[in-house]
Amino acid sequence: MMDQHTDKDSKKYAVPAVEKALDILELLSTKSVTMTQTQIAKALGQSPSGVFRTLEVLKNRGYIAHQDGYYLTMQLHQLVDNFPLSHILTNMASAPMHAMAQKTRLSCHLSVYNGGKIYIIYQAESPLPVSLNIKVGAEFSIHRTASGRVLTAYQDPKTSAHWLKNSIQDDTAYSPRQLQRRLRAIRKNGYEMSAGDRIKGLQDISCPIFNSRQVAIAALTVPFLNFINDDVDIEFVKQCLVDTCKNISAKIHI
Repeated sequence: MMDQHTDKDSKKYAVPAVEKALDILELLSTKSVTMTQTQIAKALGQSPSGVFRTLEVLKNRGYIAHQDGYYLTMQLHQLVDNFPLSHILTNMASAPMHAMAQKTRLSCHLSVYNGGKIYIIYQAESPLPVSLNIKVGAEFSIHRTASGRVLTAYQDPKTSAHWLKNSIQDDTAYSPRQLQRRLRAIRKNGYEMSAGDRIKGLQDISCPIFNSRQVAIAALTVPFLNFINDDVDIEFVKQCLVDTCKNISAKIHI
């Protein structure tokens, strides 16, 4: 039988600086709003000066960011091989995504929220010799992308407001009122379909993937290209995307 660690063992092997860093990460992971240095220190029973160095190290390494307070980024998500959510999402989504790519003859990509931007974690390529591919690891604006708006639309109001506040404010094609109207339309329709912000003639269709609490944890997006003499229309692609996202969401139990 494996021996259980005692309190004495825990104290023996304690590394205060590491524990302080982990305490900060765990604290921020439970918050949907930013926290000041003073608030973090108070929550951890430390002095503001006592957490300053740790906050600076975590910020310099990209694990947290600061804008009107500190918040947790998705830096851990970029350590793909060690981040379970990436494995869960890609394992559950890869087969349905490739099946959809074969059916629609269009590529599709899976994205998550990452500190005010959208981060691409997986892509299924089109079987055609000419197609549009999005680089895995690429980051895009949350405001300007269909996937960013889809993910934002399916968060609780506080989280949604926090995301929008901490995204790039001058990189939006919409006024705040237009953006809120668009988010309401996404929630009503269950998907987003809009002109691509980088390529003329491109239509981005994006749909949420939910966890067991019906919170969007990823967005699956198809860049729709209308090829000449092609019999795959946009309504067919949209329905395939919606069905695929429902299929993937049903498999996720986190």
